[in-house]
Amino acid sequence: MLEVREFTDLTDGDLTSAWDTLEASGACPNPFSSRVWVGVWAREFAPDSTPAVFVGYEDGAPVALAPLLPRPDGLVELPTNFLSLRGEFLLADADTGPFVEEVLRRLRGDGRELGLRSVPADSRTRAELLGRSRAVGYLVNESESRTSPYLEIAGSWDDYVATRTTKRVARWRKRIRKIEKIEGMTVRRLDESSDVDALVDEFIDVEARSWKERHGTSIQGRGLEAFYHDLCRALAEQGWLAPVWLERDGRMFAFVLAIVYGGAMYGLKTSFDEKYKEFSPGTPLFYYAVTDAFERGLSKVDFLGEPSRWKSEWATGHREHLNIHLYPSDVAGAMKHVRDTRVKPIAKKLLRRE
Repeated sequence: MLEVREFTDLTDGDLTSAWDTLEASGACPNPFSSRVWVGVWAREFAPDSTPAVFVGYEDGAPVALAPLLPRPDGLVELPTNFLSLRGEFLLADADTGPFVEEVLRRLRGDGRELGLRSVPADSRTRAELLGRSRAVGYLVNESESRTSPYLEIAGSWDDYVATRTTKRVARWRKRIRKIEKIEGMTVRRLDESSDVDALVDEFIDVEARSWKERHGTSIQGRGLEAFYHDLCRALAEQGWLAPVWLERDGRMFAFVLAIVYGGAMYGLKTSFDEKYKEFSPGTPLFYYAVTDAFERGLSKVDFLGEPSRWKSEWATGHREHLNIHLYPSDVAGAMKHVRDTRVKPIAKKLLRRE
């Protein structure tokens, strides 16, 4: 018998117990749906929102969880944005369609719209939503979100290198040799002696010396110092924090802020001091991070974000993400659906022609 409970407090003991149980069972598809991540994210980006986290139980055991947050405009969303790059439910190895349908039915009963960003096109979350939404009175609009590169690890490092072009591998090796010739340069990784807060301060300092500072997208430029401190402390406590950074005479000049979760590595953030631009530090950084993933016996390196030339050099595939908007099938919802699916696309085409 399915039971669905709604929680409005992320610290509720029953909720944290169910969430941890689902994560331990492998039902959490990525770190952005984990209890730790959502807790830190909600404190930073939705401090005034009352969560609407639904948990489905079968015979008293949790089988599914939908981490949703209402926005001030009434829209219900997953905790996703430019930092939390993927939105999914936690779905155990069970028939979770009835859970998704019941969640949608409750939200539909309150007249709620859902705006779910960056849902993987091949995910169970999307399949369950599309399979159940119309039955409970929702109109569906899907739009493109992002396509994220990833590296599937299916063999040894030598097996992987053999799939890259000779020219590309030669370029990697040349850049690695070049940067390793910098006097006083060392490659560092997180260990027991690392002070996480001091490390985050160094990340912030590197970004202040990067192109991101000029564009206002650095950690400091966006005012996210406290968020990254909270996040990295929480990740380190779970054993998920796996950064790689480069130092010269003890001062960091480039880093990859990586997370290891569920057997995969996620490249959350990378930056370097522009003073070292001529050394192309991105290639060596990801060489050290990717080889770490092989040595750890991980199954994947997910580069997140949008495709780029340097990501594609490492990637073995790309994963499509979609934005899913669900409108109640009443008059107001139908008008919004027509506006977004027909009127806006036509207007965009007309503007492009001018």
